[in-house]
Amino acid sequence: MSMESTPSDRPPRQDDTPNVQVVLRPLATPLSLGFLGLAAAALADSGLLLHWFDPVHNWTMVGLALLVFPVPLQTIGAVIGFLDRDAVAATGLGLLAASWLALGASMFIGSPGQLSPGMGLLLIGAAVALMVPTISAWTSKAVASAVMGLAGLRFGLTGAYEMTGAVDWRLADAAAGLLLFGLAVYAALAFELESTNRATVLPTGRRGRGSVAIGGSFREEVAGLHHEPGVRQQL
Repeated sequence: MSMESTPSDRPPRQDDTPNVQVVLRPLATPLSLGFLGLAAAALADSGLLLHWFDPVHNWTMVGLALLVFPVPLQTIGAVIGFLDRDAVAATGLGLLAASWLALGASMFIGSPGQLSPGMGLLLIGAAVALMVPTISAWTSKAVASAVMGLAGLRFGLTGAYEMTGAVDWRLADAAAGLLLFGLAVYAALAFELESTNRATVLPTGRRGRGSVAIGGSFREEVAGLHHEPGVRQQL
């Protein structure tokens, strides 16, 4: 007498794996928004340091401006960076937002012209922290890496001025801020044009994974997606 096997009696096949689908949602690049906030903040702070206007009467207002302009823009950019699965943009813009928040709050609640060694040490720490996204971005987006690196240098100089009050540190800080303003505006324009034209118009220094993101195939872009945070089980 023959016996017919049931599905439960059969050994599982090797390819019996769950059919998991990952939904990708297109999102805009946050770099342009974050870099424009950085440019405006760097210009305002450098103008204060160079005494383009009365620093005593404008100290508190510049502090308020640093709170209400770059901080929200870069916070939004950091959140979008995480949603975009761009760890460099998320980490870099998040650090920039926190640094401007600390500096702006210190100026807003402090006395005009008051310097703080404690704040200076914090900004030097922020400058070191910004080296993490700077180094990471160098292998994919050189222009973004240069902006974050220069921003880190600028915060380091601000920290040195806060700790010492030396005129040389103040002038170096202001000069770095003006250079940062120009580079950040260029980077924001380059990434904005790249996003709207879906092709590189101004050089952004893309290479490696950054180059694949613009000129690679869809298969290349999503390769290894199952190993990324938010998809894999462990972060």
